[in-house]
Amino acid sequence: MKKFIYESTFSDAPDASKKQQMLFATDVQYAITEGYDFIESNRGKVFKVSADNELIEVDVTEEALKTEYLNKLAEQDDDDDDNDDDEDITYNNIGLIDRIINNTLRQEVDLTAEQINSMLKLAHLKTLLMEQE
Repeated sequence: MKKFIYESTFSDAPDASKKQQMLFATDVQYAITEGYDFIESNRGKVFKVSADNELIEVDVTEEALKTEYLNKLAEQDDDDDDNDDDEDITYNNIGLIDRIINNTLRQEVDLTAEQINSMLKLAHLKTLLMEQE
């Protein structure tokens, strides 16, 4: 199932290191480009991305958003069960791609050209998967 809150491993705290704050800002931009409306910092703070890309702290959980999403699906009365299986597989693959890219970006060592090329290919694959939905 689709995740609604992008989970950053970086800090949004004012007293965090400049590197942590920059990496959190990068995660925010990545989450926005991937269509997330919410992002969670490593401190557990959840923010909603406003229309002008500003962060507003909110009190919401992944479970609450999933429940809301499932309730909307139930209202639509969609009977296509085969499509649900494909959708779950697609979401799992998208999540796996996100984790690979994020883990690569979090490395302490400099990225190699091969890693950058692989991440670009994974990002393209993710875009194709998201267009399938």
